Amino acid sequence: MRDLLKVVLSLVLAMASGQALADLPIVLVDEARLPYDYSPSNYDISPSNYDNSISNYDNSPSNYDNSESNYDNSSSNYDNSRNGNRRLIYSANGSRTFAGYYVIANNGTTNFFSTSGKRMFYTPKGGRGVY
Repeated sequence: MRDLLKVVLSLVLAMASGQALADLPIVLVDEARLPYDYSPSNYDISPSNYDNSISNYDNSPSNYDNSESNYDNSSSNYDNSRNGNRRLIYSANGSRTFAGYYVIANNGTTNFFSTSGKRMFYTPKGGRGVY
């Protein structure tokens, strides 16, 4: 399920352009049916590519820009709340559920957090994948 959510977030992120802040929808898709460009088999978006790796300091949770302790990334920041402007929204059967929030860090990494403020995933600067 985690891999599926990562794929979905990467597709949504690929469709979203610029630095505009708004709700991002979460849509479930079958990872096996993705074209190669969005597949983990593609080295450009593979986690084994250093640019995408958690070992890369720009992507690391120990980098303050990505840290849960950074107020910009905190669940107590109004922009990250269920009424804020950086929400992750899951829609099913006509209902919309607040599933978390995203923050674009100063270093260009997009971080995805749970409703409680736990960093779940990230997209590297200029990346298409979610890790």
